[in-house]
Amino acid sequence: MRRILWLIAAALSVALPLRAADFSLEKIALNGYGSWYYGKTDNENRYLGANEEGSYRSANVHLSIAADVSERLRVVTQVGWVDDEQGSEEDFDYIFAEWKLNPRVRLRLGKVKMPFGLYSEFPEVGTLRPFLSLPQAAYGPIGFLGESYKGLGLTGSFGGHWKADWDLYGGGTELSEDVAAEAYLLGEDLAPGEDIEHEVTRNVLGGRMVLATPLPGLSVGASFLSGIEEVAAGRRRTVYGVQAEYAGEAVTVRSEFMHEDVVDDLHASGAYLEVSYRLSDRWQVAAEGGRLRTEFFGVQPADEIVGLTRHDEVGMGVSYWFDSNLVVKVNYLRVRGNAFAHPVAEELPEVAAAGDLRSPTGVLLAGAQFTF
Repeated sequence: MRRILWLIAAALSVALPLRAADFSLEKIALNGYGSWYYGKTDNENRYLGANEEGSYRSANVHLSIAADVSERLRVVTQVGWVDDEQGSEEDFDYIFAEWKLNPRVRLRLGKVKMPFGLYSEFPEVGTLRPFLSLPQAAYGPIGFLGESYKGLGLTGSFGGHWKADWDLYGGGTELSEDVAAEAYLLGEDLAPGEDIEHEVTRNVLGGRMVLATPLPGLSVGASFLSGIEEVAAGRRRTVYGVQAEYAGEAVTVRSEFMHEDVVDDLHASGAYLEVSYRLSDRWQVAAEGGRLRTEFFGVQPADEIVGLTRHDEVGMGVSYWFDSNLVVKVNYLRVRGNAFAHPVAEELPEVAAAGDLRSPTGVLLAGAQFTF
């Protein structure tokens, strides 16, 4: 209850001053989205909140408020609450002001949603994708990108028959990275709960360009960012990605490739292909495949633990849509490699040393996602 009240108070802290200033409530849009799912693996590895015993803990809710303060000024904020196997957490997802410079260019200032790839601006909105989770080969905790940047940016569009949407930004970013595999390979000990590391990258410059083709529903794009990691003695971090999407009335196809270089630390490349098909207004089927490879600086893993640098995933899913705002999904994933699918951090050294690290891992996820 305390966390729910915190979310409501944070949302009202934006809405109430606007009302007091005699703005019309019609200019304020309140939206939200959330999800819950059950997850079970077929061995001792944990993945996406799923474990061998079966977990019901993965749930989240996010509230978003957008206020048109004037013809040129728009303020957007979003707060979220996440409850999973690692505990409960609440945070500001983003809060920024948007100033219209002209009909096609806007300035953004604050903590802004990240313009990178296909899913980065709405990573938790489950009604906009066919699976309960994002494709982990690109959006997993490898460290390609965070959910926001703190600073300023420009966003706009141009063109007609071929329309381009673009973003340029600068500032700092934060991301979460699964470091259990890297720590084991480097001989470092991790205490319970330390398998996820939060990293800060400063002096970031980045951009994205997405081109909508004359064929309805077909678009291609590219993204890029580069900055300095704060905890890594000034090591430069560079990430780039390319994307393609076809969204038809019944068929949707999405694919991305992302690559990351951190000087004297790691190189990582991930890609996925995701296909979904609407059998009817209610039923949808989907399939996806992804591949991730990581190289850690100074590490030559032995053959029996080479899986710690790999993630290969195939998945199938069935969804039932009550309407566009509520969907129930059942997904089955088959994961080879242990970059993300592994025991908890404190147990990993013992399991790996004994040669008992399991792969592949079967994962069953079933739950609901909704928006309002």
